[in-house]
Amino acid sequence: MSPRAHTPVWVRPRCAALSRRIPSTQQLTYAFAFSAGGGVLLLLAFMVFLPVIVLAPAKFALSFTLGCLLVFIGFAQLRGWKQQLASMMTKERLPFSAGAHAAR
Repeated sequence: MSPRAHTPVWVRPRCAALSRRIPSTQQLTYAFAFSAGGGVLLLLAFMVFLPVIVLAPAKFALSFTLGCLLVFIGFAQLRGWKQQLASMMTKERLPFSAGAHAAR
């Protein structure tokens, strides 16, 4: 038997490219913090400000927009800014990216 037969899949050289895409602990921490902050703001927007949207529409709009922005930043922390923006600007995703950002 070859020594490669006993080597786990995640140690094999062909998976070395995959290890570059695994986020570091710092990236995961930032991504979780930004996403959690965004989740809190979105929860605040829908639970507190949506029922009183007629009285204070700016509070709902601000908390919803900042919540979405923080969730976006959290995902960008995981992938990297350049890779995230390049992924959003591909031909297939550009209409959806433009629509999502124009709606804010």
